[in-house]
Amino acid sequence: MKKLVLSTLAALAFSFNSYAGLLISSAQSEYTVGETLSVDLFYQTNDGSAAADVIDIWFDTNVWFTYSNDIASFTDFALSSAYDDADPFAFVFDYAANEAEYFLSTFGTAGPFDTSDLFSLGSLNFQTNQAGLFNFDVIDFALSDFNGYFDDTAQSSYSVNVVAAEVPEPATWGLCALTAFLLFTRKFSSTNAQMPKTQL
Repeated sequence: MKKLVLSTLAALAFSFNSYAGLLISSAQSEYTVGETLSVDLFYQTNDGSAAADVIDIWFDTNVWFTYSNDIASFTDFALSSAYDDADPFAFVFDYAANEAEYFLSTFGTAGPFDTSDLFSLGSLNFQTNQAGLFNFDVIDFALSDFNGYFDDTAQSSYSVNVVAAEVPEPATWGLCALTAFLLFTRKFSSTNAQMPKTQL
C-alpha cells in the first residue's frame, strides 16, 4: 500500500512539473451523476526541498473555496493513512451553499510527509447531482508552521466534468422484461410440478 501511495505521489509530482504550493487533482477527469467526486489537495514545497526539511511536523493550513453546488454537493473529507501518527484536526466550515473553508492542523510525533517535496492535505468529497462542469475555485490559501514557514501559493481553480448516467435503450428494457417473464413462468411451472395431485 505504501509503495502505491509513494508511486502516486511521484506521478503527481512529475505531472505538476514546476508548480508549487497548493495543488488540486482528482482520480478521474469525468464522473457520472450519482458517483462521489473527490477533490484531492496536495502541497508541494516551493523550492523542491523535502517537506520534512522545511516544514515542521506541527503546521496549519486552510483552503477557502467556492464550488458548483448545483452539480455536486459537499459530503465529507478524508485524510490519508500518513496522518495516522500525526493526530490531525480537520474540518470544513460552510459559509454559503457554494462556499466553504477547509482547515487542517496537525500535532504529534510524526509528520504526514517524508523525504518527498509533495504530500497530501486530504480529500474533499462531493455527491454528484446533475450533469455539467464542476468547478472548484480557491479564494484563499495558506500553510504555516510554528517555525515561521508560510506559503500562500495556490492553484486557483480546477474543473471536472460530470455526465448523466446512461439510460438503457428500449430494446434493452424489452430484453429485461422478457427475461423476467421467462423466469416467472419457469418458477410457476416448477411450483405446479411439485404440488401433489388430488384424487377424485
